[in-house]
Amino acid sequence: MSEASLEKVKLMIKQLSPEDRKELFPYLAEFPDTGVKSCDLNEELGVIKKEWKLEESDYDPEKHLFDMVFVRNLVSVQILGVDVLRVAFLPDNFTENFIKAQSINSPPPSESVIEKIRSVLKQMGEERSTEEIEDAARKSSERVMQIVLEEKTNHIAAQISTYLPFMVGQMFGAAVKGHAISGFNALAEQAGVPDRMLSTEEIKKSLLKSYWLEIKPHIGVSHGGDRRTKPAWQGNEILTQYGQLVIDRRFLAESIKAMYEDCLGDDGWIQDLYQDANFQRLSQSVPDDTIAFAIKRVASEDIIPQREREPLSIACEMARQELELPEQEIETLRSYYKEGKKLIQQNRTMRSK
Repeated sequence: MSEASLEKVKLMIKQLSPEDRKELFPYLAEFPDTGVKSCDLNEELGVIKKEWKLEESDYDPEKHLFDMVFVRNLVSVQILGVDVLRVAFLPDNFTENFIKAQSINSPPPSESVIEKIRSVLKQMGEERSTEEIEDAARKSSERVMQIVLEEKTNHIAAQISTYLPFMVGQMFGAAVKGHAISGFNALAEQAGVPDRMLSTEEIKKSLLKSYWLEIKPHIGVSHGGDRRTKPAWQGNEILTQYGQLVIDRRFLAESIKAMYEDCLGDDGWIQDLYQDANFQRLSQSVPDDTIAFAIKRVASEDIIPQREREPLSIACEMARQELELPEQEIETLRSYYKEGKKLIQQNRTMRSK
């Protein structure tokens, strides 16, 4: 096709409606030389559900600033339902070119290998020169290496396809965190308050902690250190009590966070908070120290992992403090809350029978 004809086609595509353009993509995918493959979304979603064993109860819309929509090899990153990034992985192209990029040069066989081959050939009544034996051994070795390379490449492609959403999420999340930190320090410097800038040590400590909390579930580690449950946390009674208190305090934490966000963190937001009727109702009988903790955590300017800023995480720590239970990592507290919530639901079911 000439360049002029191609430009005409592009112009015609621009004039199509969004609905018609969506129909055009599957049509192009039918041609084997376009490099595009269509897929059955129902089949792909079935594969994803099988390989990504996510429990619906674990979904927390506040866990991430962004959401991801994905099928096999295609990931869309969204904020408030609007696409901000799309990433596609082309496994066939990867496999073909990854193999091409690898140079297979088998080293010459050792003297002991040559002698072994010579001995076998002699038993078979055949004679070969040293050069012929070396050439045959090298070619045989290269064939084996080629098979291994192909298997390795196919394995890598399959793993990338499976974990592409996780990889994209980590990449995008790291970019947002990194540039947010550098932007914070740049603003502090420009504002003439360099003492507010975060030190390298502070940044490193916070990011390592955040990364560990995110990566820990994917490597099969659920707890660190001493895995024994502390005596104070043992028993259904304390877990039920803790679970119910977390539920109650979560409403309070959500009201504090909502007020802070509505006021955009203005200096007078705490005064507005204490005048709010909903806050007054929810904070009755709650210790002042516990309320102070929640307010400080919501408005903290320190780099704290997003997971620990969530109302549920704040409520978990509030309930722990009120019940004077031993300190635990936030993920451990959330697991205790889930156990307590499950016991509460079981008790309700038994009473309803």
